[in-house]
Parts: sequence; C-alpha cells; structure tokens
Amino acid sequence: MKTATVRVHQLAKELNLSSRDLVKLCRELQITAKTATSSLSATEVDQLRQQFQPNESEVPNVPLDGSDGSSGLDGSNGSDRSSGLDGTEETGRSRSAIPKVLYSPQYFFNRELSWLRFNERVLHEAFDPRNPLLERLKFMAIFSSNLDEYFMVRIAGLKQQVDAQVTQRTPDGMTPQEQLDAIHEELRPLVSRQHRYFCNELKPQLTKVGICLMDYRELSEQQVESLQTYFLEQIFPVLTPLAVDPGHPFPYISSLSLNLAVVVRDRETGESHFARVKVPDRLPR
Repeated sequence: MKTATVRVHQLAKELNLSSRDLVKLCRELQITAKTATSSLSATEVDQLRQQFQPNESEVPNVPLDGSDGSSGLDGSNGSDRSSGLDGTEETGRSRSAIPKVLYSPQYFFNRELSWLRFNERVLHEAFDPRNPLLERLKFMAIFSSNLDEYFMVRIAGLKQQVDAQVTQRTPDGMTPQEQLDAIHEELRPLVSRQHRYFCNELKPQLTKVGICLMDYRELSEQQVESLQTYFLEQIFPVLTPLAVDPGHPFPYISSLSLNLAVVVRDRETGESHFARVKVPDRLPR
C-alpha cells in the first residue's frame, strides 16, 4: 500500500506560507525537501504542523500587531493594524502561522543594546575626517545628549525593574539585570573612545583654527584677573551651596541640570563641609 504524501506547495498554502519559506524551514528541521514540488511524508507533515502550534507558556509575550503601544518611524501608534490594498485588515499571518522555532531568543535583538549601536554610528560621524570640523564636534555633542536621555528613560526603567525584583526575560532572553550588565560592558569603551578622540584629535584641531579650550592653569595673569572679576560680579551672587550632612539630606537634582560637588571650608573654624552647588540655568555657558 502506497503511503500518502503531500507536496510542499500544498502544505505551504494550508499554513499560509510561501513555498520558499517552508523549504527553508524543512532545511532547518533536516527534512529532505528542496523545491515546491517535493513530497512530504505524513510524519514530516505532522512535524511541520507542530512548528506552527507554539506552546503559549514558551512563547514570549510579543504582540505581532504592535499593540504594545510602541510607535512607528512616522510617530504613529503601533496598535493600528495594517490594512491590505482593499482596505481590509491584514490578519493572514496570525500568531498560529509563525513557526515556534522563530520565537527563539537568537532571532531577536535587544532593544537597549540595539539603541547603543545606533548611537555608536552617531559617534562614528564625529570620527569621520571627511566631515567638517565643527560638524564632527556637533556629532560628538549629539552622542552625549542622546546618552543623557537614554539614562533618564531606559536605564532608569531597568533599574526600577531590578529594584522591583523583576526577573522576566525579554524576547531576546535577557533579564533586567543582565541588560544593565551588558550595557555597562558595551558603553564604557564607547565613552572612553569619545573622550580620547576629543582630547587627542578634535581639541588640537580646534586650537589650530583659533578655538581654544584652555585649562585654568594655562591662563595668563591678565586672564585670571578677568575671570575672578567676572565670577565675583556675575556668578557668585546667584550661587547657593547646599550642605550634605546627617542634618541635611542629599538635595534633589533636577534632570539635565549642571551641579558641582564641592568641599567648603569655614574660614574661622577651619571646619570642612561637603556641599552641592547648582549652576543656575540663566548663566551663559
């Protein structure tokens, strides 16, 4: 008695897949099927069908229609279902039509690490000698301002999850703490490269064209006197040091504000105190 077989293109139509995609899946599962007309045994058909029936407990909670509230590149909310050419909702590739093997963490990029790689490309623009000098300096500033927002939003969110003892893994297979550790390993070398390049490359080039960023010790006596006068007349009157000690808790630091950690000394008693000084926004930078 001849065993019933099914052609690849027939099963592909049943599973709402292209024959090419089904052939690729057969290759991953070590099933011998090279073309759309290749025959599949009943056992092979069952094996393939099982790949499209994921166990809900094993599948990460990743809405396929973007209903997690994320926005698209055009700013639209991802919860809007895409429509076909005829105006009907596009629901052909439902959750059950996605092979279980594609839910493996190896097929997902981590969102936080992916963003760091995007920002690394911004930094590369600062390293590119083909760009004008001030444009390279601007790209370096953009790299830093991007990191400011990254830490305020994404790092803060991960730290809150760690504090709440959240251990659920993202689709790429990482816990909040593992993401923080990976970010630390990837970001430190980037920031070090930024600082080295600025000090060793950009700063000397800026000096050559008359833009001098000088250390206080490099100033002439006349320049020092001028700065002291400016400080006493314009800056000192608007500074308010806040002491930090057992009787004064650490003050609130607002986002993106410039603050100095200083040690102030009482001229009469010689006693030293740790204090925080916020540089007012109204002062020119």
